[in-house]
Amino acid sequence: FVGYSIVKHDLFDIDAIIKRTYGYLLTTGAIATMYGLLVLFSNLVLGGYQFAKSPAFPLLFILFMVLLFSRIRDKMQSVVDRAFYRLEYNYQETVQKISEKMRSLLNLDQIGHSIMAIANETMFIDSGCVMLRSQDKQNYECLIQFEEKDNLLMKDVGPIGKKTSFSSEEEKREDSADACLVTMGANEALLQKLIQKKGVITLYDIQEDPLLENELESIKQEFDRLDAVLIVPLIYEEQLTGFLALGSKKSGKFYRKEDINLLTILANQSAVAVENAFMLEEIIEKERAKAKLMDVFGKYVTDEIRDQILQGKIPLDGETKDVTVLFADLRGFTTLAESTPPKDVVRIINSYFSGMAKAIRENQGLVLQFIGDEIEAVFGAPVQLEDHPTHAVKAAYEMRKQLEAVNEKLQEQGYQPLRHGIGVHTGKVVAANIGSEDRLSYALVGDTVNVASRIQGLNKKFGTDILISVTTRNRLSCDIDLEKLPATTVKGKKEMVEVFNVS
Repeated sequence: FVGYSIVKHDLFDIDAIIKRTYGYLLTTGAIATMYGLLVLFSNLVLGGYQFAKSPAFPLLFILFMVLLFSRIRDKMQSVVDRAFYRLEYNYQETVQKISEKMRSLLNLDQIGHSIMAIANETMFIDSGCVMLRSQDKQNYECLIQFEEKDNLLMKDVGPIGKKTSFSSEEEKREDSADACLVTMGANEALLQKLIQKKGVITLYDIQEDPLLENELESIKQEFDRLDAVLIVPLIYEEQLTGFLALGSKKSGKFYRKEDINLLTILANQSAVAVENAFMLEEIIEKERAKAKLMDVFGKYVTDEIRDQILQGKIPLDGETKDVTVLFADLRGFTTLAESTPPKDVVRIINSYFSGMAKAIRENQGLVLQFIGDEIEAVFGAPVQLEDHPTHAVKAAYEMRKQLEAVNEKLQEQGYQPLRHGIGVHTGKVVAANIGSEDRLSYALVGDTVNVASRIQGLNKKFGTDILISVTTRNRLSCDIDLEKLPATTVKGKKEMVEVFNVS
């Protein structure tokens, strides 16, 4: 007890001698206990067997102990060192361990746990936490917290705010776990001091700094809230990524210069690892968003067009393009909707739209929008398309065949067949992302769009299902059976419009 008091309270500079003495005493006791248990085992289990009384028994035991002595002694000495909280770390080995560990980690949970584990194993602290900058950079939030009460308790709050327990004990302590969710605003005095100094700050430094006289009380409260006496910043490219808040050493000793240097190295390596983890998460999130966008956008355009748009090769901020515009409109759909259950109406129109969109897409077109029971599509935008008039007319012809297939299924289910009218016109348009700041859509603006819509409406007048303008007819690259219809006027145009029926 005298020896323990001397070491525990640092009364004399004989720590190493006393600890080593305790270590050898504990080792001797462990070996003697092992010998006694082995003799007891041979007497109880082996009964009358006299091997334990043989001169060979102690000789063999001694030889066995010689082989294991170093391991037993190291183990016992470690127990003693931990009992006194005086376990000395090898500086160079610890630095190398930090470097190797942090270089291999790309997960915030693992990084936080490793930071706290290394700090505790080398310093024997009574509490600590790792605080990291939130995604909005407005706050610093607890990633992982360490507390030692009756036993070791690691509380991991996962990816900034998500709690994950490392022990079953925490599951029983909800109040204790909630203490892990410490949040500090980026403008608080303590963090501003960290940003300014970009170095280790202790509670004693704060108390002795005359420049912080007005803020001393609030900073001390932050130290108390973090249960810390020392704070080590995680600096990456002159920015405060986070910080490590550590409580007192369980030995009662102050942090030495060597400790500060080691913690600074740990913080610097950790800052790089944390930023790498942040960047990895950002890349993964972007890839997820891109995959989602590709999946959604890919339903309306070909894979080639989709990829060019996503790669930024296609300007979406406005350009004049030569295109062919197609409009398709269902006939008599209002009557169908009035006499059919709503769910069936949705199913029917979705079946129709799916078939029409497939025909457009397979002919290199882009469905711009579904407007009620109408479809607007373009050929030649946003990606330039050679011979887009021919592609548009072929798409219209394929849409006619798709409608026949849709009608076969509807008639089998007892519904009347659908009819539609398609109008196709070629000309110049302005193509761009159009809308408000909150909602944008790729759209076409210009007279070509209006004329294509009017031509689609002429199907009712002529009793046809596919009409194309003379402009589109003149630019076709293949022979298509066409019937010239009388020139007619359309709303919004002074000139007569020439149209052709696709047979």
